[in-house]
Amino acid sequence: MINIGVIGGFWLTDEFIKAIKMTKGARYVAQYSRDIKKAEGYGKERGAFLFYDDLINMANDERIDAVYIASPNMLHYAQSKLMLDAGKHVICEKPVCVTHSEYNELCCLAKEKNVIYMEAMLNTHIEWAKKLKKAINEGGKVICAKLDFCQKSSKLERVEKGMMFSSFDKECCGGALMDLGVYATSLSTYLFGMPKSIFANGQFSENGADLSDTAVLSYEGFDCVISLSKLCESVARSEILCKNSTITMGNISQLQMLKVNNGQETRMLHGRNSFAKSMKDELSDFLSYIAGDKKSNEENSKLTAMSIKLLEQIREKIGYDIKSVKL
Repeated sequence: MINIGVIGGFWLTDEFIKAIKMTKGARYVAQYSRDIKKAEGYGKERGAFLFYDDLINMANDERIDAVYIASPNMLHYAQSKLMLDAGKHVICEKPVCVTHSEYNELCCLAKEKNVIYMEAMLNTHIEWAKKLKKAINEGGKVICAKLDFCQKSSKLERVEKGMMFSSFDKECCGGALMDLGVYATSLSTYLFGMPKSIFANGQFSENGADLSDTAVLSYEGFDCVISLSKLCESVARSEILCKNSTITMGNISQLQMLKVNNGQETRMLHGRNSFAKSMKDELSDFLSYIAGDKKSNEENSKLTAMSIKLLEQIREKIGYDIKSVKL
């Protein structure tokens, strides 16, 4: 049984805790918050029995085997480093790190400590990702790809009235690219690898965070166009056009409403899933890596490294300079 502690307390952690309860071999035991009363209130309601307002105490508690980190982006590196150094397995929300060098450093630390360090990335761990890859291979030569994640933020109205949230805050490494774009870089590298060249442009808020971005990734014989925005909702969504078929997706984070059309008929590869059920797939992979699936863990680490590197390259193109914080 892998005892899991959680850092963070909002809707995403709610879904991950549900995923833990669906998954054999995992147990939610601990909750961290800067306010111990909040840690106790949130954790007790969901079944935890260990509570912390000090990350060092949490890291040093031998009753915890692994930690799920869902804090603001700028804290991912420092909190992951603390937990890994203490010998904890870490599954950290996307983006797992801000820079490629940070990620490499923590991968080396995880190897030194003989623990698993993994990004909680839905769209490459989800079970039907392989179906998508197979459909592309069967479709023949890729002509072009369009990966869209234009999703109007539920917080936008409050942001326009002057409130600030980490997902809109440059100092917290927020913005469209780091919040939404990581799904696009993860999926594009999973499907196509690293591009030969990149063009990108961003639109920014007064506080310096990017609100909308476009990136063109050039591969051998085709381009992949990434569209991101926290200001508006896309209806058309994403598609991959191959020589013999067109593959469409309603959502690139969970690959929902995944369909293949060969010009004569449309075939559904996958419909919809709850967020918790989707997170169960990434948690199951995490547990398999802990159990000793070294090859799959190494392959996944290489994929994450590519995604983080591509994310960093796009940021450089649009001029979005952000940094992690140190504890």
